[in-house]
Amino acid sequence: MKILNGNNLARNIGTWYTIYYRRRKGLSCVPITYTCPVCRKEFQSLREKYCPDECRKVARKEILHENNKWYYENRKKGWN
Repeated sequence: MKILNGNNLARNIGTWYTIYYRRRKGLSCVPITYTCPVCRKEFQSLREKYCPDECRKVARKEILHENNKWYYENRKKGWN
């Protein structure tokens, strides 16, 4: 019998729940080939937009920077 630690157990439960949820909602359970917008590598996934965690962190910083820049530029227009 294979003993699962907490991380693997959560991953297995999450995988099962994802498959069950997608079938229940009539969505596809077949992985789709995506291209990561950060590193431009192709990967297969059901719902992930970025390939590894490092790309997610980089993209999050870029998006936050762009949103903050846009917010303060628009606020400055209203302050003057």
